[in-house]
Amino acid sequence: MMKKSLFIFLLLFLTVTMMAQKIVSMPDLIKPDSIVIDESQVYVTDDIMICIFNLEDFTLKKRFGKEGEGPGEFLRSRQTGNPPLSIDVQTEDLMVNSLKKISFFSKQGRFLRESKVLDRGDNFVPLGNGFVGEGDMQKNSVRYITVNLYGSDLKKTMEAFRVPHPLQRIGAGFRMLSEPRIFTSYKGRLFVTLDNEFVIRVYDSSGNSVNRIGFKYSRKKVTGEDRKRIDQYLKNHPRIKELYSLLKPIHFPEYYPAIRDMRIVEGKIYLICWKRQDKSTECVVMDMKGNKLKHLFLPIRYIDELEIYPYTIKNNRLYQLVENSDEEWELHISEINQSAAEPGT
Repeated sequence: MMKKSLFIFLLLFLTVTMMAQKIVSMPDLIKPDSIVIDESQVYVTDDIMICIFNLEDFTLKKRFGKEGEGPGEFLRSRQTGNPPLSIDVQTEDLMVNSLKKISFFSKQGRFLRESKVLDRGDNFVPLGNGFVGEGDMQKNSVRYITVNLYGSDLKKTMEAFRVPHPLQRIGAGFRMLSEPRIFTSYKGRLFVTLDNEFVIRVYDSSGNSVNRIGFKYSRKKVTGEDRKRIDQYLKNHPRIKELYSLLKPIHFPEYYPAIRDMRIVEGKIYLICWKRQDKSTECVVMDMKGNKLKHLFLPIRYIDELEIYPYTIKNNRLYQLVENSDEEWELHISEINQSAAEPGT
């Protein structure tokens, strides 16, 4: 009887495990680097183009975008050659960040209008009647990365916060794994993490501080093996190896930052951490007031030592674009409640 019960348990466990993840072939993609989802569609930035898929069956509905300076066109970065595209779908329009401008399209991919970036800034997200974006500045010979508020005309209205740039000057070295500078907006609030500890600062659309949430967290230690592995990664990375000599010496902290990435979806804050267990990554889920709802590990896939494959979260599912061994792109869909187990205390 005991053996029969054990067999049934294992059968049920394997069935749940196999059903927990769905893999969809995405043959239309060439070089995707971000993915976002709204109530009915999937949007992917794919090299210099944007692809719109149906969320129900993942069929391609439209592909648009080309290189250029004209309306609806996008420029590549001179330094990397990559098109720094990113998408926001919080508003009625599809908002696309690219080099030196923001373009607005309908959710069906029809070009509407664009706004030139007047001040130094990028990575814009909507906030109230304006935007929030990342910039940089120098004061008293110290370089800073800033997060700023901008008006609807993309003119800077105020600086929300700043953190020291990890590369101050050539020869001084690069601060690896430095303070995170993650920010996002949700329903008129700006959410920022810029501390190494587990802390999120919340601002209103005018830049006024309204909350500070977080809790005590045991951060992961940076080991000697970690330092060697990351240093080797920097030496061999296609986009970094030519600049490696300018980054030396590499400075490592004693501990990893608490928070690696942040997503806010459907009234929940998903915080991706640096700790990993087997082939999964730690995630803490909080409500909008900072109460911890769940502590789990997600099956997040990695491109290399530091980069995560493009992912997003929607409808309690993890969606991630992964390149398989045949160099073909797949969309991995994981049910968060089933695919992630509660970690040990």
